Amino acid sequence: MKNDPLGVTQALKNRYGDLLHLRIWPEHIVQVTDPTLVRELMVKHSDLIVRRKRMREVFAQVHGQSVITTEGAAWKAQRQTLQPLFSPREVHRDFEGMVQSVTQSLRQWPTKDTSEWPIQSRLSHLALSIILRTLFSVQGQSQDEIAQAARVEDALRLVSSVGNKAFFYPADLPDWMPWKWRFGRAKKYLDELVRSHIARRVAMNEADWPDDLLSQLLKVRDANGQPWPVQALRDECMTLFLAGHETTAAALTWWVWCMVKHPQAQERAVREIHEVVGPDKTLTLEAISKLTWLAQTIQESMRLFPVTPFLIMRCADAPIALGGYSFAKGTCFQIPLMLMHRDERWYPQADLFKPERFAGTSAAPRGSYMPFGTGPRVCLGMHFAQTEILVTATKLLQQYQIAPSPTDAEPILELNVILKPKVPLRVRLTPLRN
Repeated sequence: MKNDPLGVTQALKNRYGDLLHLRIWPEHIVQVTDPTLVRELMVKHSDLIVRRKRMREVFAQVHGQSVITTEGAAWKAQRQTLQPLFSPREVHRDFEGMVQSVTQSLRQWPTKDTSEWPIQSRLSHLALSIILRTLFSVQGQSQDEIAQAARVEDALRLVSSVGNKAFFYPADLPDWMPWKWRFGRAKKYLDELVRSHIARRVAMNEADWPDDLLSQLLKVRDANGQPWPVQALRDECMTLFLAGHETTAAALTWWVWCMVKHPQAQERAVREIHEVVGPDKTLTLEAISKLTWLAQTIQESMRLFPVTPFLIMRCADAPIALGGYSFAKGTCFQIPLMLMHRDERWYPQADLFKPERFAGTSAAPRGSYMPFGTGPRVCLGMHFAQTEILVTATKLLQQYQIAPSPTDAEPILELNVILKPKVPLRVRLTPLRN
């Protein structure tokens, strides 16, 4: 399972069906791939399930006690506090800043035909610039900020890689062990970075605070009217920082790969952008809401390559009845999204890129497609991520034609919490004439 989770889970499903039991000591794990049962588990029984303990332990090493690791009353309080900050209205308020960040990042991209452009790393940098601006009002223009962003990316890659391996072991060894020193150093760097932003903001006069997520979090009050302690602020900022960067960058990378492999779909998206946005190329919320074909290409790429294909795992906090069976407290349920997204029953020719699947009403059952999860724990930043991906894709196709690089090869899937190409993706970029 550790070496090939995608292959192993697919083989198990092929042999045993939509509901199967795995005895992986010390746990009993039930793999669920029936959409109806998934929704029953995640929505109807949401009060009876919690995140897998081992997963929470691994994430807590970096995220602390944030909304991604807590359960029960603590989680509900955190979620209720954070939810309004990511409502569609709040995301729309951040729209102009998002567009500016993408525009600014693309100014650093090639002005002439480039055959081996490292687009995966550049998209990662672009997504990082957006979350740094949204969370901390970092503009990313100075050389110091650019160098900091590169170091942050390196640290994020390392903690993700180590975290993925840790899921398959029952306990953690201390960070001071010789083979963990790089992980410990990366974790310390990210911690110090977030804390430094908080400290600088607290030292400022509140009237001078920029209008960003950190300022909004500093204004939060608990049930007793008290501000959140620094540790709580640090934990939530770390989660927003990490989760808001990696998943979006990965989703954009897979969308680019789909555009490279399907030039006709790309050409149709370019025509749509030209017709909808107009010759002045100014993006508005109204305009991007009308980019239906482009949105469908993004939905289809996220169906084929869900960025967190195995992150949904829940454990029963009480006995649960599901699919005609009774499961004891402590049973863990694994929901492999990629298997569901590529199920021929719901998506004929499931391995093919066909954006038209998402035109109009789909015949696929609810629960068969959920790249952002479902139920009370649906991704907090879903609206933000959807808008960010659409804005970035639009700006990218306004400026470039994307084609295979001379060394183009089918990406090998690598799962380090987030699904990414094992060899960083490179493409040929050709600037379009304005």
